[in-house]
Amino acid sequence: MKQMAAIRWVVALKEEAAPIRKYYNMLSVEEGGTYPVFKDKAGKHWLVNSGVGKINAAAATVYLDQISDAPPWTAWINLGIAGHRNSDYGKLYQIDKIIEKSTNHTWYPAPAISSSIDRQSLYTVDHPENTYFGDNLFDMEGSSFFQISSKLSCQQLILILKIVSDGPEFNVKKLTKNKIRNLIATNLEQICSTITNMENLSQTESHSLNLP
Repeated sequence: MKQMAAIRWVVALKEEAAPIRKYYNMLSVEEGGTYPVFKDKAGKHWLVNSGVGKINAAAATVYLDQISDAPPWTAWINLGIAGHRNSDYGKLYQIDKIIEKSTNHTWYPAPAISSSIDRQSLYTVDHPENTYFGDNLFDMEGSSFFQISSKLSCQQLILILKIVSDGPEFNVKKLTKNKIRNLIATNLEQICSTITNMENLSQTESHSLNLP
């Protein structure tokens, strides 16, 4: 029996998720659950809104894995906004290194796909960052998402995408819901093209795992 590719999205804010949900025509799975969960008609794409922070990201990833009955060939995607000292506002990056500021632990995401998206390292912090030190992006979910998802699937099936939303010239306090939605929508074509590659990778992995 042919298995279907499986994509699971972990997105902190509903404004970040809105363009993705619209593109894949995702509808709410249940009301009143621990975290808001959505899926497309075919059940290929599932998305959870985790809320901000490492604990929420970790818990929501586990929750989505359980409620969606995610198979071992699932591709896990973390998408969101991030701060940067120098980079252009609205620029999309693929994360190839994660540093957790509180522990100084480091991970190296390496999804097995070809992508034209520029690479960048990510600092995951416990509180909003306003010093923007070094040549890194800053978020509050990436490290815990990667730690949990890498236990649920192989690391080559994990993708983290971040869009620059704030920095010294773009005050994080001036971010609005519309600005956040527009940041995702502006990059939607490139995001979804990359996700198609992840779908193909997930499909290939499903064949490998189901060989007799």
